[in-house]
Amino acid sequence: MEKGAISFERVGTHRRIRFDDLIEYKNERDKDRKKVSQETYPISQEAGLYGEVKFDWQYFDHLDSSVLFNRPVTDTLLKAAEYGLYRVHWTQRILDETTGSLIKRSKMNRAQASHLQEELAKAFPEAMVKVPQN
Repeated sequence: MEKGAISFERVGTHRRIRFDDLIEYKNERDKDRKKVSQETYPISQEAGLYGEVKFDWQYFDHLDSSVLFNRPVTDTLLKAAEYGLYRVHWTQRILDETTGSLIKRSKMNRAQASHLQEELAKAFPEAMVKVPQN
């Protein structure tokens, strides 16, 4: 921020960043990373650094509500799952506890909580674990 990569405003000892500026910075950074990746992949491939790799196992994790409540951690873990680094699992009860806590602590409203659950179901349909009733 001090180098001018993203504009901010000082308020006491804190820095405030406009959300639009943050998203613009993120999009530019992502575009730059993608470009570098596209440029270096053929070089790495020619050098034989990429071969065909097949895994006959895969890590998986059961994400509970305390993990899903922490948004930065959740975003990181879901991004890793999206890239196939591991599989996530949760139950409806865990999703309900998570969104209930987010609503209770005024982190989101009911409509946003419902939308979050819908998006998680769309993005990771295999994640939902059905718990047998006793």
